[in-house]
Amino acid sequence: MTDKALVIDALQRLPDTSTLAEIRAEVEFLAGVRLGLDQSRRGEVVPLDEAASKIERWAAK
Repeated sequence: MTDKALVIDALQRLPDTSTLAEIRAEVEFLAGVRLGLDQSRRGEVVPLDEAASKIERWAAK
């Protein structure tokens, strides 16, 4: 599915009363997910134990 088709599909599922801010948030979420999946496919990932360690350090601040 193209990026444009993905956004159109998401917009059609949103309620007609959605605000521009809600629409923007949905598009940004989709873009972030697509970026993460692309990075994962390229092997640009952080091992789970390393991610957990970083989260522990961030939470301690």
